[in-house]
Amino acid sequence: MTSHVEDSGSSARLSPFEPGPDGAELFTAQGIERAWVFAVPMRVKFRNITVREGLILQGSAGLAEAAPFRNYPPPVAATWFAGAFAVAARGLPAPLSPVPLNVTVPVVDPDTAARLVRESGCSTAKVKVADPRSSLEDDIARIRAVRAALGATGKIRVDANAAWSLAEATAALPRLGEAAGPGGLQYAEQPCQTLAELVELQRATGIPVAADETIRLGGQLTEVLASGLAAAVIKAMPLGGPARAAALVADGLRAAAPGVTSAPLLVVSSALDTGVGLSAGLALATQLRTKAACGLGTLRLCTDSILTADPRIENGFLYPVETLELKGNLPPVSPEVQQWWRNRVEQVAAGFARL
Repeated sequence: MTSHVEDSGSSARLSPFEPGPDGAELFTAQGIERAWVFAVPMRVKFRNITVREGLILQGSAGLAEAAPFRNYPPPVAATWFAGAFAVAARGLPAPLSPVPLNVTVPVVDPDTAARLVRESGCSTAKVKVADPRSSLEDDIARIRAVRAALGATGKIRVDANAAWSLAEATAALPRLGEAAGPGGLQYAEQPCQTLAELVELQRATGIPVAADETIRLGGQLTEVLASGLAAAVIKAMPLGGPARAAALVADGLRAAAPGVTSAPLLVVSSALDTGVGLSAGLALATQLRTKAACGLGTLRLCTDSILTADPRIENGFLYPVETLELKGNLPPVSPEVQQWWRNRVEQVAAGFARL
């Protein structure tokens, strides 16, 4: 996954967005009054991303974020836009509740990993592994540093982003679990690509496994909830917004109930969202009433913000912000990035009626 790199230093960029003809028709039909394109630099490269891009949409109920990654095909991107349209038109449920967070540890050296954990105030850490820039031994060293920073009672998750084959995951996960120390791993997030592989991996190793891409890209939420996997990672916008995501989870749990002995842990997470998208994640976590540490602390990975005030991270919790207001003095996004998103909206508009 790649992203265009703005020559912006550490500053966020924001420009008014003018869609093409099909996009303009779609925006009008969905009640979108204004739109902006943003580009926010990352502190460290994260899954090969150095700048997070996307659109902010304004409707009658407020702001919404539509930021599917560049490498996602138009049908997948369209679901993210559908979620943004719903939020812009109907808003978020109120009041939003503070939620516990996990700290996300990207592919960094052990000292940096430990510092990120200590500064976060979180008692749960999600450690990125299986990255092409990092060996298994590097991953083990990073996890050991995270354990030392968390203390004996903290929880460690790992996230492989579907990078391993079943054989590779079967060999690697026990070593990562050993590095995590007492209690091992809370779970391993999406070690392999297919749901069948995830189920077999959990059975073969005894290590709890969570699904993310299987839900977010594969559309197999109901199947995951019925599979016996230990956890399901739920992201608001890829499922059509917080209201639709909560409804899909409720329907899936009801359908799965007769065949499973225990429901999976529900973990609400972000997709490197700005404060606008994180507010939608907070809404979903509030609706699901999940007690699990959420992956909504990713603002720490960005160098700047497009909002005058973001949801606040304090003592390992994310607190909602009362009003979402865009900054008015940010430098503009490059013409190339604006044109890329204009083309993306045209692609989405062409297939939106098929959703």
